[in-house]
Amino acid sequence: MTNDTDRAINAILEGINYLIERAMQKNGTQIYTGRIVSKGTNGQWNVVYNGKTYPIDYYGNGEPSVNQIVKIFVPQGNQSIAFFI
Repeated sequence: MTNDTDRAINAILEGINYLIERAMQKNGTQIYTGRIVSKGTNGQWNVVYNGKTYPIDYYGNGEPSVNQIVKIFVPQGNQSIAFFI
């Protein structure tokens, strides 16, 4: 009986661990590699990553150039506050 109980407890813990890892991936900061395709408006640049073009804020010195490869940071998975450096 103890063996069945241990297996049940381990299965429950594995399920909980899976749910926690999944939630952390979804809500954690994501970093993507993208390519600048054009200058946008209000200090933003149009950047392609994951097959789509997004207007992204730029933080840094100098001005980026079209076709430059950049790292895009998406804090807590929130695309509306994404930026690149």
